[in-house]
Amino acid sequence: GFGNVGIYTLKYVLEHGMKVKYIMEYNKQRGVFAIYKKDGFNFDECFKISQTKEKDFASIEGCEVISTEDFFSADVDVIIPAALENAITTENVNLIKAGKGPKANGP
Repeated sequence: GFGNVGIYTLKYVLEHGMKVKYIMEYNKQRGVFAIYKKDGFNFDECFKISQTKEKDFASIEGCEVISTEDFFSADVDVIIPAALENAITTENVNLIKAGKGPKANGP
C-alpha cells in the first residue's frame, strides 16, 4: 500500500540508494491496482499524488498499469508489503521472487 508507511518507506529507500519500480495501491476508481515504471518512481511525484483525494498513482508519467500477478512475480530483490492485513495470501505468495522483505503476522 501507499499510505503513510508506504510513502515514507519510499523516501527512506530512495535516500539509501535503492530504486522502486513497482507499486501496488487501492483507490475508489480502480480498486486494487499495480503500476510499474522502468526508471523507478521518485518521492516528489508520489508524495504529491498521495496528498490528493483520488490517489491515482497510475497517472504518473511514464508508468504503466500491470496485473497484480505481474506485480507479485516481478524480479526484485526486496518486497515491502506496507499494506493492510492479507495483501499477501496463499494465492499469491508463491509468485513472490524477492528474497528479502519484512515479516509480519496479523493480530
